[in-house]
Amino acid sequence: MADDAPTGPAAVFQQLKELWGRQGRNRKLLALGVVLAIAGVIAYATLAKRPEAWIAIAEGSSPADAQELMTVLSGRGVPVRMTAGKVEVAAARIDEARAIAASAGMPRTGKGLELFDGSSLGQSSFAEQVNYRRALQGELARSITAMAQVESARVLIAFGKRSLAKDQEQPASASVALHLRAGQTLSAEQVR
Repeated sequence: MADDAPTGPAAVFQQLKELWGRQGRNRKLLALGVVLAIAGVIAYATLAKRPEAWIAIAEGSSPADAQELMTVLSGRGVPVRMTAGKVEVAAARIDEARAIAASAGMPRTGKGLELFDGSSLGQSSFAEQVNYRRALQGELARSITAMAQVESARVLIAFGKRSLAKDQEQPASASVALHLRAGQTLSAEQVR
């Protein structure tokens, strides 16, 4: 005749249920307290040991720009560090740091042709054209900033539009905004 006693996992749960039923109130409270304490320690260890996330706010800027940006941000109480040539801020304060940097007009130099150092094979032609334009703008700004009188430069390039009809073609153009060092001027030859 078959036995109606549970087997496998059901048997284990049945035994635990019977054991729990035989325990007094104080022992049940102690067991619950131990389980809650263990869960609390595990939760604390998981959450408290998580390293703070840092996000790069400026990559590829000149060392002088990076140092100036770090000074501005730390002066405003934003945690900042330099790692592998990148200025990084705590992830929780990235929006505030970007607003502070933008209001200070920083960083003054951008990436140039190094934009293509890590380009991917699956990049669209549009993304490639955008990166090419940004790279040219960055390289021109760097070249202009190398002049002794210029503290910072911003270059915007508008590529011309080609057309089958000669009269509908638009030539390429560029605009340059300069921030000169105090007391400095540029000659007409330098502006040309």
